[in-house]
Amino acid sequence: MAGSFSTRAFHVLILLGNIVGQAMQNISLPLALSNGDDMSVVLIYTGFVYFCFFSILDVVLDVFCSRHVDFNVPYAEPQLVNVALQNALNGIGAIFGGSAERLPLTLQMSSSLLANLASPFYKLLVYGIPLRRFFALPMMWKWYTVAALLYFLTFILTLVDKVRNVDSGEISGFGLFFVAGAVFGMTYNVHQDKLMRNIDYHAMGYLESLKICTSILRKQLTWLFIFTWLSVLLSMIPKVNQSGTFSSAVFLQSWSDFITFQNVYMNLFNLGYIICFVTSVFLNKFDSSFNMLTSNVSAVLSLWTGWMPSIRLETVGFYPSLSYTIPAILCSCAAIVPSYIYSKQMKNLVREHESAAAKASETRPLINGDQ
Repeated sequence: MAGSFSTRAFHVLILLGNIVGQAMQNISLPLALSNGDDMSVVLIYTGFVYFCFFSILDVVLDVFCSRHVDFNVPYAEPQLVNVALQNALNGIGAIFGGSAERLPLTLQMSSSLLANLASPFYKLLVYGIPLRRFFALPMMWKWYTVAALLYFLTFILTLVDKVRNVDSGEISGFGLFFVAGAVFGMTYNVHQDKLMRNIDYHAMGYLESLKICTSILRKQLTWLFIFTWLSVLLSMIPKVNQSGTFSSAVFLQSWSDFITFQNVYMNLFNLGYIICFVTSVFLNKFDSSFNMLTSNVSAVLSLWTGWMPSIRLETVGFYPSLSYTIPAILCSCAAIVPSYIYSKQMKNLVREHESAAAKASETRPLINGDQ
């Protein structure tokens, strides 16, 4: 009984840690971008920090992990490159569209919630599952419809709040960078989940699970760091870089600010990513469908920062209206449980599809060349 309680307490702690980690990233990003640093340096620096941290963590875990566990996971290198590229595109969109001047935090979060709605259909495409299987499960599409309506209403309310506020200024077209980044974030999560599905979490302990995921992430981050340099080309386009026209002086000064840890919010953003990854490994170990839950809860939690006087001008850019923001928060809160239910149903559908495909492969009759 005591062991069961301690296990549940650990799971709750991991769940809360993942929510806090994602919320830290959501809130600290617009704050970090308010310093006027070169946006390409922001992305390259984060890629560099992640690669260094997880490379060191991989070496440390190798010392303490059991030697009886097979840490070799079968995957194709192009698959790893694809995941890294989508992660980089997600980062480019978030960085170049994540300031309050380009897209208020309220709209960032409601846009992310909408992007997550595309996840079930993208999974059907990636795993080759017929669309009719989705609609053949009433529990799935009915709860999906409820969540979709509530998240669309959340987006409309936050959008109207921005448009009707005379002090908020016009909506910047650069906000589409963030929207595109949110879509790539959704596709990245689907492909990342598929990449990690070959890991038998239940056959190993927590430390071994963290070790094998860290090893894969380290290889992925090598490609990610390479892809982040694409942002330099983007920052050279006039007006795209929020720090102004690209110059070597600003580029080098931004590096100086980050390396000397002067941008505190950027460090919080990186810390949030590290917390999020470590906790997501353990989430996948006992129920991967919790990832959708934590993603949506953290987005809803981040909406509340509009009411924090000390930072709301840096995160939202204006004073949100109670008559719009409170209903938006209530709608997004109400959609959390339905979104968890349909994501859990989706996980079971993918599992059944993979199991059926495996059985079909085993019973496939031999033809010439198979022997």
